Amino acid sequence: MWAINSPQVREQILSYQTGTTRKRISRKNLEKVQIGLPPLAEQHRIAEAIDGYLSRVDSATSNLSLAQHRTDRLASLLLGKAASGGFSEPVEEIDQVDISAIEQLSRSRAVGRWKPVSPIEVKGYSLPPNWTMASLGTLSHASGYGTSTKCDYGAEGQPVLRIPNVQSGTIDLSDVKHAIDTEIDLTKFFLEPGDVLFVRTNGSPRLIGRVGVVDRSLPYAFASYLIRFRLTPGAVEPRWVELVTQSPLWRRTIEQYAASSAGQYNLSADTLSQLPIPLPPLEVQRKTLEAVDVALTGARRLASATTDAETRATHIRSAILARAFTGTLVPQNSAEEPASTLLQRIRAEQEARRKDKVKRKPARRSQIPATAQSYELLALYSSNLPHKIIAQQEFDV
Repeated sequence: MWAINSPQVREQILSYQTGTTRKRISRKNLEKVQIGLPPLAEQHRIAEAIDGYLSRVDSATSNLSLAQHRTDRLASLLLGKAASGGFSEPVEEIDQVDISAIEQLSRSRAVGRWKPVSPIEVKGYSLPPNWTMASLGTLSHASGYGTSTKCDYGAEGQPVLRIPNVQSGTIDLSDVKHAIDTEIDLTKFFLEPGDVLFVRTNGSPRLIGRVGVVDRSLPYAFASYLIRFRLTPGAVEPRWVELVTQSPLWRRTIEQYAASSAGQYNLSADTLSQLPIPLPPLEVQRKTLEAVDVALTGARRLASATTDAETRATHIRSAILARAFTGTLVPQNSAEEPASTLLQRIRAEQEARRKDKVKRKPARRSQIPATAQSYELLALYSSNLPHKIIAQQEFDV
């Protein structure tokens, strides 16, 4: 088991795999995989050493996962507090946000027909004084799905962002595929500052509705698994939309409205456009975002350290297995029987059994004596089967 999971054997398996979208390996190719075989006694020492080392790695990884869970929980509580006005002072002296003015702005920027969208209710939420509520669709002058063109690493078409590129409220460009079709024009899917990308489909409901805010112009398209909302400038801070939609009450609402089909959870642009966004004045949004950034500094630092530690744990696991199957993890003993001798003996025993099987001829049924014991077994067997089946097979039995 450990050998198959070692880097040396994993490389062989990767070289034999086939398929594009879903990788696979056939039994025939799996039989070609070569596994280094030390003496049997050394195998026991290696397995025991691996179990000891990796049990400590697993224990550390479990603690890291617990720390990550607590960090995520803390961040979620802080976002919920911010969305409910817990980070802002009363602003009675500042006028409420004018929804009709925002509607006019969105309509003036829209290409084609545009109309405001009524917000749905978020159960358990109370709007703070002097705040107002508007739907995400009303705060945007455009929205839509991405491109469905096929993409791959090393392709020469235009770059296309996917679900893995939407991380922690930002756009991560470290893992990008390109369109296979070099002739297709994807410029209409390029991103502008203030665009908000939502993950619309995933096998985990926790990842549905994950948000990435675009902070600069990007000549990158986005895939159909994402939905873009182009917020109207001056209507709302894009990061405020991210903060609100990732807070606990909104996450619960998003997961509630996600449709499930064939093990996948899906959100539509129409559903997301109805999400309510509580709106304090823009000045309050900015001050709240600054306060949340300060409060989350420690949590984000801990989350980053936890991620780094988990990466190191993965490398340690790989290094342990690599040493185990290059003969450097445990001491070797030259007095032990070599594995080659063991294999020769096994082959000789297998060949002897094969020859002995060929020599022996099976007895004919007429030569098998019927005994009282065999009739007793037949009676016991027939008690659990239909009589007709027994009648047909009893003499063969």
